[in-house]
Amino acid sequence: MYKKSLLPLIIFFSIAVGFIIGKFTYQSNNLFYSQNKDFLKLKSVIDLIENNYKGKINVFDFLHKSLLKKLTEIDPYSYYLENEYIDDYEMDNSGIFNGLGISYFSYNDTIRILGVYENSPAEEAGLKVFDQILSVNGISVVGVMQDSVAKIFKNKKKFDLEVKNFFTGQISKYRVKKKDISLSSVEFSKIDDKTGYIKIDRFSQNTYDFFVDAANYLLIGGLDYLILDLRDNPGGILGTSVDILDEFFSSNDTLIITNTNENKETTYLASPGGLLADVQVIVLINDGSASASELLSVSLQDLDRALFIGTNTYGKGVFQQNIKTVQNDFLHITTGKYYGPSGRWIDHTDALAEYDFEYFKTKHGRVVTSRNGIVPDIYYDYYGLEKIVDILDNYAYEFVLEHKKMFIDIDADKIDEISKSIVDTTDIFMGYIETAEPLAISFSKYFLDKSYYQKQIIKSDSVVIKALEIIDGDLIQEKIYEKDTIRLELLDYM
Repeated sequence: MYKKSLLPLIIFFSIAVGFIIGKFTYQSNNLFYSQNKDFLKLKSVIDLIENNYKGKINVFDFLHKSLLKKLTEIDPYSYYLENEYIDDYEMDNSGIFNGLGISYFSYNDTIRILGVYENSPAEEAGLKVFDQILSVNGISVVGVMQDSVAKIFKNKKKFDLEVKNFFTGQISKYRVKKKDISLSSVEFSKIDDKTGYIKIDRFSQNTYDFFVDAANYLLIGGLDYLILDLRDNPGGILGTSVDILDEFFSSNDTLIITNTNENKETTYLASPGGLLADVQVIVLINDGSASASELLSVSLQDLDRALFIGTNTYGKGVFQQNIKTVQNDFLHITTGKYYGPSGRWIDHTDALAEYDFEYFKTKHGRVVTSRNGIVPDIYYDYYGLEKIVDILDNYAYEFVLEHKKMFIDIDADKIDEISKSIVDTTDIFMGYIETAEPLAISFSKYFLDKSYYQKQIIKSDSVVIKALEIIDGDLIQEKIYEKDTIRLELLDYM
C-alpha cells in the first residue's frame, strides 16, 4: 500500500519539475540550482521521495519520460529529440544525407538493391537495381538480417562490396566511399507545350533551389499553365515555403503573417519579378497536405492566385522551432502560428465545436473559412492508381526476380506486352486496375529512363487529368470564382 500511494506523487512532481527546469539556469554540478521558492518546494518533495520511497528511484528517468508524455498531450507537434536521432532529423530538413546512395531489402535471405540514387557513389561505381550484395568489407551478408546490414553501412565510411549482377551472374568487386548526396524534393515534367507539372514532396533547405531549376526548365519555350502537386506533402521549413510562394507574385501583396509566442508579428510581402507570376496555376491537395504546404496554399487561395482541386488539407496552422538543450538534445516545440493574407487561421486543433468556423474574404471577395484546413475549389477524391502505386511497384520488382529471362533486353513495348499478359491471366489485381497500363508503369520504374516513368505516372493520374480538362477549356479563372456557393454547401457536410 505504501508503494502504491507514493507513485502518483512521484509522477506528479516529476512532471512539474520537468516543466519548471526549463525556466531556470542550468548549473553543471547542481541540476536543481535555483532560489525560486516553488522550485525548492518541489525539490524538497523529490528529496523526501528519494530518501523514503521503498525502492530505487531514478529521478532523471522520471523527469524525462514524464516530460515527453506531458508535452505531446499539451501539443501534438512538440517533442523532445535525443542526440542520437538528430542526424536523421537534420537530414530531412537539409535534404542532404551522407551515404552510398542505395536502397535495399532482404529477399530470400539475400540483400537486393532496390534503388540507386542519381549522382551517388553507388551510381558512379556502376551498381544496378536487382543486383545482389554478397559481402561488405569481406564479411558475407548472405542470410544476414537487413537491420544488421544497415548497422554496417551506418557505422563505416568506406566499403569493399562484392556484388552479383542479377542478369549476367557476374560477380564484381567495388570500392565505394560515402559522400554527401542532395536529395531532390521536387519532381517536374512538361506535359505539353503550354502546361507544366511540379510536385513538391517536402520543404527542405534545398527545395527552393530545386523548385527554381524546375520552373526555369518548364519556362523554356513558354509556359501558360502550371499544375502544382502538394498532395501528401507533410510540410517542412517555413522559410522555404515562403520563398517558393514569392515566385508566384510580382506585386507587393501580403503573402503570410506569423505570430510567435512572444506576440512578435511578422508580415511577409511579395517581391517583384516572380518567376511564375504570369502563369495560371492549379494546386492539387489532399488530407496529407500539411503545415508548410498549407502555408503556401492558404496564401495562393486568399489572393485568388490558384484553383484548388482535391480534398481538404490536414489543418496545421502552427510552426515549431528547435531549441538545443545543455545535453545537446533538441526540444522541438511550437513557437507560433501563421495566418493567410485574409487573416484566417486554418488550424483544426483549436476548433471549439464541429461547426466552429469563421468566415473571411479573399482579395477579390470570395468566401473562405478558418479552422478546417484548405477547402478545395473543386472537391475531387479518387481511390485508384494513386493509392496503390507502392503495391504495384513491389509486385513488379518481385515479378522480375522470379522471371528474369523475360526482362533481358527489355524496352517499353516489351514491358507493355508482359504487363498485358499478367493482367489478362491473373486476378490478383481484380478491383484495383482494369488495364495493363498501371503495371507497365511500375515495370518501367526499374528499367526505363526516370523521366519516362514520371511522365507515365502523371498521365495516368486521375486528378491531374481533371486539372488538364479545366486547362483545355481555359476555365481556371471561371472555376475559381464560381465556387463560393459550392464551398458553403460543402461545409454543411463537415
